[in-house]
Amino acid sequence: MLPLINSSYFQNLVEGFTNGVLIVNTNGEVYVANTAAAHTLGCTVDQCNGKSWRELLNGIVYSLQFEGFMRDATSTDRCNLPFFTPYIRPDGQTRYLNLSTSPLVEWNKLFGIMILITDVTPLHHMHEREKAILTENNKLQHERYESLQNISQAIAHQIRNPMMTIGGFAGLLLRRSGNGSKGCDSEFLEGILDASRRLEEIVNAVSQFTSLSIRDPKPLEIGGILDEARETIAARVAENGSRISWDVRLEPVSMVLDHALLVTALQEIMENSLEAFENGSGRMNVRGSKTQENYLLVLADNGIGIEAGHLPYVTDPFFTTKAVGVGMGLTNVERIVREHKGGLFISSRQGVGTTVSIELPLDFTSLG
Repeated sequence: MLPLINSSYFQNLVEGFTNGVLIVNTNGEVYVANTAAAHTLGCTVDQCNGKSWRELLNGIVYSLQFEGFMRDATSTDRCNLPFFTPYIRPDGQTRYLNLSTSPLVEWNKLFGIMILITDVTPLHHMHEREKAILTENNKLQHERYESLQNISQAIAHQIRNPMMTIGGFAGLLLRRSGNGSKGCDSEFLEGILDASRRLEEIVNAVSQFTSLSIRDPKPLEIGGILDEARETIAARVAENGSRISWDVRLEPVSMVLDHALLVTALQEIMENSLEAFENGSGRMNVRGSKTQENYLLVLADNGIGIEAGHLPYVTDPFFTTKAVGVGMGLTNVERIVREHKGGLFISSRQGVGTTVSIELPLDFTSLG
């Protein structure tokens, strides 16, 4: 029994709580229960009092974890983190509860535990409905992607054949023009040939974009993928005589990823940074940290940055400010990240640099 304060005092005190409250003595017996706790657990206050907490809460689904939760509560003088569990009431109804504990201490001696019970069933059902809606939206978005992919592939195929014919004949006429054939204007033919090459680049870019689907997801170390992307960039840096100073700090993690796709995305980000470095040399900071549900990978450079007016459009298809290129690089990165059910965030300041943040889910089922 609780030695210093009588039960009627506690009973009057806990009845003022809107959440359920149980007070358990050091023997594990329920000493006081309020009406809210009894209602949530599907019994009366009298049925609660005098029972052991194991007997009273035997409807908890995660019983083994709850044993550890209560063991920690009775062996320490600190508050536990909240414990979430489904609970099956005596009438068969399932409720979803958040449980937390607080020690009752007097003269530095633990004489009881207060268990706070919060019924989060309506909130849980709302979250489940939201998840169902998001799942359906993702399914519809994936179907739209597939439709767009099929259309894009068909258009690219139909354009490629006449484009190759135009380019081939233009090249042939240009060669004849160089041999002194009459009636051929080499300047115009070069324009036709350049345009056909440009069109071929666009068709190839569209074909690549439509092929960016997850094909081989498996658990991989994020550090290994980053190293592989860096090796490819190192080869380019060596060819150009450039230099990148790396500062990499990653929290180790194994995640379900498509190896080829993520390497492609990281290479594209690194290539953009390399092109943004003044005189071809600069610094690249890479950070990786894990949260409860996601892994955040941040790549920051000290390049020339992106104009504020251009920043909202950098992931749009065919948007580019470069003289060379189609403008699909960051579009592909965004597609790859979305294929992994992740998020892409880009910030930049001119003269300071650009930061690209990739948030990826840790949950294997997210790729299903």
